[in-house]
Amino acid sequence: MNKYYFLLAVVWLCSPFMADAATDTVVSCHDTTVCLYQSDFQIVVCSPYGGHYFGPGVKDTVENTYVPFWAGVGKHLVTYRIGTFTCSFYVTIIDQVNAGSIVGDNKICSEGEEKAYQIPSDTTARMYYWKIPQWNNFADSTTVPINSIRYDNSFNGGTLQASVRNQCGEGNGSSIQIQVLPTPVPTIKNLSDTLSLVDNICKNQRLSYYAYGDFDSCRWTIQGGTLISNDTSRLMAVKWGKNTGEGQLGVAVYKNGCSGSSFRNVILGQETAPDPAVIWLFGYNMLVCSDSTAGSYCWFQDNNVYTGVVSASGRYILPDPQNKQSTFFVRTSGNPSCETCYNDSESFSFSKTGFDHLTRVFQIAPNPATNTIELKTGSGIDPEGRFLLYNQHGVLVKEKIIKPGNLRTDISNLPAGLYFVEFISEAGIKLTSRIIKL
Repeated sequence: MNKYYFLLAVVWLCSPFMADAATDTVVSCHDTTVCLYQSDFQIVVCSPYGGHYFGPGVKDTVENTYVPFWAGVGKHLVTYRIGTFTCSFYVTIIDQVNAGSIVGDNKICSEGEEKAYQIPSDTTARMYYWKIPQWNNFADSTTVPINSIRYDNSFNGGTLQASVRNQCGEGNGSSIQIQVLPTPVPTIKNLSDTLSLVDNICKNQRLSYYAYGDFDSCRWTIQGGTLISNDTSRLMAVKWGKNTGEGQLGVAVYKNGCSGSSFRNVILGQETAPDPAVIWLFGYNMLVCSDSTAGSYCWFQDNNVYTGVVSASGRYILPDPQNKQSTFFVRTSGNPSCETCYNDSESFSFSKTGFDHLTRVFQIAPNPATNTIELKTGSGIDPEGRFLLYNQHGVLVKEKIIKPGNLRTDISNLPAGLYFVEFISEAGIKLTSRIIKL
């Protein structure tokens, strides 16, 4: 009788009803991952032991032999059966990971820098390997598909290789060629003296420099002076300071993302160069220069010493009317030869001015003058109004009411120098000019 009840209890425990009600406690399986080219093996991922497996990759349901290659790469559902009980699980079959293309800058600067590289990630990856055989056998490994490599000056170029390892081994790698770009090397040339590397100049001297070399852009810096031109222009005008000592002009240049720099040292001597003169048009076809601290003036026409009419002091010239297409400039210096401690004025060309029209409607003659000057106006301008004369400092030194028939003004008692003339007509028209008193 006891034996009968025991058999009845066994049948009741193993019935399908109990399998549905308490499967976790009767049959248990777990998912597994295997390699595609793994040898045939007996699959044992379920308990209790003694059942049979069915599904993709199962070669022998009696011996429970599993062949990954039959199923192929992917996630496959497999069933385990023991008696009347079943349990399902997944077999994930993976292959070796072939590294994808390396993404990153394959050009670096010769002075060395840090670059980041990346390859596609893989969920089965355990480690990512990086190496450059040509650079001290460089090798590194990361757990993520990103790596930053800091190059130094010893790196001359090579092949960056990347590969991925998972539980099936290391797959095929990918590579890129790393090229080392040269550092751009500029040369700062003094346009007045292209041979020297150090300038021995005067204080307050204005000079032009040029950044020579193969590069895409540049930026200037200066110590002991002032940059006059745009600091990103290749041609740079500089005005050096008024303190004796050392100065330095520098330029940083850029090409293909790489930078280089150059410096030109300056020694500022005891002498001071005068301020650059300013050229004005007085009267028709007359050129003069404004007051300066210079002791001498040297005129140039189209970069050659001007050989026309020059005043005894050198402060003004009277060019031939045929020279209207020429370009003039004046060099101010404390030296009679204008070769030391000098500054050049801005260039002047008749063809680029609008003064010709003004000189025809409003003139002061003679100019330069010694004793008297006379106002001359063109047609359409009433020669009646206020005449005002200012010195070079803007101080009003003479004022007079001008009427027709009384257009002359005595300036004999005024000191020599540059003066500004202002005429305001009765109609409110204001005209200006400049004269030189000898």
